[in-house]
Amino acid sequence: MSRPLRIAMLTTGIFPYVVGGMQRHAQLLAEHMARSGVELTLSHTARDSAAAARARGLAGLDRDVWSRIRVEF
Repeated sequence: MSRPLRIAMLTTGIFPYVVGGMQRHAQLLAEHMARSGVELTLSHTARDSAAAARARGLAGLDRDVWSRIRVEF
């Protein structure tokens, strides 16, 4: 039996905590990989303290998907 693919992803931020095209792409890519069974470790940041507080808890994102992702802030 094969093991799941493991990926470490490093990004400057995750949408909606950091707004931009690459941050939105990173969010969608991370969610897709988690749904596909990839063991994903995501390292990300935010630009200000208010966004950082929300980003640490992944406020507003799909809990079912994000519970499968190991997040390092």
